[in-house]
Amino acid sequence: MALHHLYQEMQPGRMTCVRSRKKVGKFFSAQTTRAIPWPHPVDPSILTGMCGIAGWFSATRSDKGVPIVQKVVDSQFRRGPDHQEVQEIASPLGYCVFGHNRLSIIDLSAHSNQPIFDTTGQIALVFNGELYNYIELRDELKALGHEFRTTGDTEVVIEAYKRWGHDAVERFNGMFAFGLLDGRDGSLWLVRDRFGVKPLFLARRPELIAFASSGQCLAEEFATGPNWRYLHKGITTLNFDDASADCPYEGLEQLKPGHMIVAKPQGDRLEIQDRPWYDLRARAAQLREEITAESDARLTERVLETFRAATEIRLRADVPVAVALSGGLDSGSVACMVGLGLEHREVRGFSFGDPNDHSTEGPLAKKLADHAGIGITFIPPDADRVRAAFLPTLEAQDAPFASVSQVAQYLVAEQVRKEGFLVLLGGQGGDEGYMGYRKYFGFVLKEAAREKRYGDLFALATGLAPTVWAERSQFGLYRRHLKRMQGQAQTSILAMPGGIESTSLGIGGGKAWERQMLDITKFSLPTLLRYEDRNSMGHSIETRLPFLDYSMLELGLALPERLKVRHGFGKWAIREAVKSLVPDAVRINKMKVGFAVDQARLLQEGLGDQLRGEIRANLAKTKPYVSPGFDLDRDFSNARLSETTTAMPEMLSLIWLLRRFPG
Repeated sequence: MALHHLYQEMQPGRMTCVRSRKKVGKFFSAQTTRAIPWPHPVDPSILTGMCGIAGWFSATRSDKGVPIVQKVVDSQFRRGPDHQEVQEIASPLGYCVFGHNRLSIIDLSAHSNQPIFDTTGQIALVFNGELYNYIELRDELKALGHEFRTTGDTEVVIEAYKRWGHDAVERFNGMFAFGLLDGRDGSLWLVRDRFGVKPLFLARRPELIAFASSGQCLAEEFATGPNWRYLHKGITTLNFDDASADCPYEGLEQLKPGHMIVAKPQGDRLEIQDRPWYDLRARAAQLREEITAESDARLTERVLETFRAATEIRLRADVPVAVALSGGLDSGSVACMVGLGLEHREVRGFSFGDPNDHSTEGPLAKKLADHAGIGITFIPPDADRVRAAFLPTLEAQDAPFASVSQVAQYLVAEQVRKEGFLVLLGGQGGDEGYMGYRKYFGFVLKEAAREKRYGDLFALATGLAPTVWAERSQFGLYRRHLKRMQGQAQTSILAMPGGIESTSLGIGGGKAWERQMLDITKFSLPTLLRYEDRNSMGHSIETRLPFLDYSMLELGLALPERLKVRHGFGKWAIREAVKSLVPDAVRINKMKVGFAVDQARLLQEGLGDQLRGEIRANLAKTKPYVSPGFDLDRDFSNARLSETTTAMPEMLSLIWLLRRFPG
């Protein structure tokens, strides 16, 4: 039976715990929770949905470790419905509990279930994500004498650590968050990937660290309330997440992207070191120097070669693979590279739109799918569907979001899972990596003017004229977003505590590529990655993003600006590189295309009433959170939600507060 049909035909079951005791080398495993069938009847209030990890590490034994880790694993069921396990591990130093939820993508056998131990039983690992270059690393390690019992990527992490120590992570190409316990010295190693694709929440105390892929259960134990800085930043800039440790809950933190924590027991306390292991700016600056002598033609070839490799390595899976299609350049490039460049036509495209409605992305997505030679499924953007998915999306995110577009992404993931696909490729990261947003035109123009490169300035301005004319209908939208770019937007409904500073999105001076880098590390990509992870995990599917391969992002930052902003286009190097793959109707389309969600129409067709009804049902509980004189129908009217950029994220923040902290 095909794997994707097997998933659909399994019958619902209740959570059962099979507890056993077993000796594993020098570690003693005292408790195990085994897998249960999919689908599982999950309470929507814990819908957090690739794999999920959890753990407790303390200097001394604690009665709280097992029940808290078990609670987290239960709540993360949708992150890994194929196997759940909790193990209490007594190491020579300290006390540890590891928990894991498995979504089986590579090596579907039980041998790759986690927590996983090395052959000596001295090293244990819980891993969330994918190590795309695991085959190359495994071959290298085998040549060095290492032995493997599995064919997956997780065991490669352990053996790489045994060979290269903490430096092993620099060899990893993937998206990941993991906890590794080394019983030889009693240390815990927590690591997050370069750009924070996979989440890792922490509760850090002098005597312990608790960690998880989702924050809600940890918040119930350790948080002191909502993080108002996080909410204010998200409402006023539309970017909730960044490269800091901030998360929605005060008292918790996120491990920063490209960072690791090493913790060791010292008496009844932990000695904790927080170390950065990846420096994007240094890597990009070095590469900029290295490629200065290369011609534009050679650099364009290099972009295509790097993109091909980044896409091909993300097709490694033992389950069906799909592609998200928005009708735009980035997802279209991925689909065409898969279908034409790599001739991998077993994939299927999924698009939020109607192929017969030119107000949606459907017609262009259909053109792309036909051109690439792959099938496509459309998710109609009707109001009833969006209304039904809105609050489940908020629950899956476990944090506010900025617009209805996130619901469209959630619905695409839902359909992907319904049709039996477990891996979804997408185009996220192309705009940040190769200057796709309109604001980059301004950054490049300002740099040329500041450096008195008048020839470049004239060429840029001349090339922009057709784009400005083509997007004249968007000027009102751009004006509304200018305040948030300048850090001048304010919350007007929520009663924020004093002393919270506004966040500017950095539209001032400096090098254009350095400002571009800030979108990768701070202003844009972290929030988009949170949306991507939670929406896909809410339906137990794994998303993979070729433009987020570190080699793609480093090259995008290193390219000269003339290969990113040119002839009125952003992402010029991508457009040139995929000329033989992507049809010109998409490749040189001056209008940006994404999830085409008419928020104003949806609000008028019932979504506004639904969201106001959610608040009205809890109106008495809003008092601690809203400013004096709050009027629900006035402050969150359909008109205001459509026309004021801060209104929708502020409304969703209030709904989130009422659900998470009802008083």
